[in-house]
Amino acid sequence: MIHKFCQFTLQTPRFQFHDTISIGFIEKGHCLAHVDSIRQLGPNTLVVIPAQYVHWCQPIDPLHWQYQMLFLEPKLMQSATHPMAIKLTTMQSQQLKNILHRLASGSQATQHAELNQLTTFLQHHTLNNVVDHTIPHQVDPRLTEAKSYIKTNYASPLSMPYLAHTVGMTQFHFTRLFKKYYHISPNKYLVNCRINHAQKQLLNANSQSMAAIATQNGFYDESHFNKLFKQYTGITPKHYQTQLNVKVVNHQQND
Repeated sequence: MIHKFCQFTLQTPRFQFHDTISIGFIEKGHCLAHVDSIRQLGPNTLVVIPAQYVHWCQPIDPLHWQYQMLFLEPKLMQSATHPMAIKLTTMQSQQLKNILHRLASGSQATQHAELNQLTTFLQHHTLNNVVDHTIPHQVDPRLTEAKSYIKTNYASPLSMPYLAHTVGMTQFHFTRLFKKYYHISPNKYLVNCRINHAQKQLLNANSQSMAAIATQNGFYDESHFNKLFKQYTGITPKHYQTQLNVKVVNHQQND
């Protein structure tokens, strides 16, 4: 589990996805977000984004922008399967802030109970707010093959012409169909896979250099890594590594 608090942060809107469930709470300011469609979200808004769900977000005025995010492994909250954006009352907002604060500051012994409270809160307040956004049926199996290949070989040099050729398509046809079915271009999907894996290393391998983490995840060098990481997350890899309040939940103990 990772708890992230941000303010005054400007990032370029990029279609992205995470390997974790993202639970966001906007405390101040407004943003444009693409969850199911482009919409403006304001203070006291709860956003739930399932793992692997493509989205983007950008603050309208970074100087008045404040939010916090909770990133959970999917196994910790299996009920979060659909994207949601819900406007909360002042009382509901305070309840959610209290739960997030206890999750971030509590001991591992109390986190399981707090996660249960968060699950109950979401189930109670998100009824009738589920967005029906599904990938069309009958996805071309060649696209499934390409997606699987990218996930497995993200650290290797991969070009779009090579991927298209591997699955027997022209580059234009491959890119168009991939974006149609997965709502993200194959190149951006590759970048996201690299960033998601790099984030895990940043949290678990403090002794490794940034240059090593960069090359191990398919980036040209540390400069290339820093540039793309900041474009997609709003912060540098080093800032990501040092600013986050990281809490590890031992799910096995609580089964």
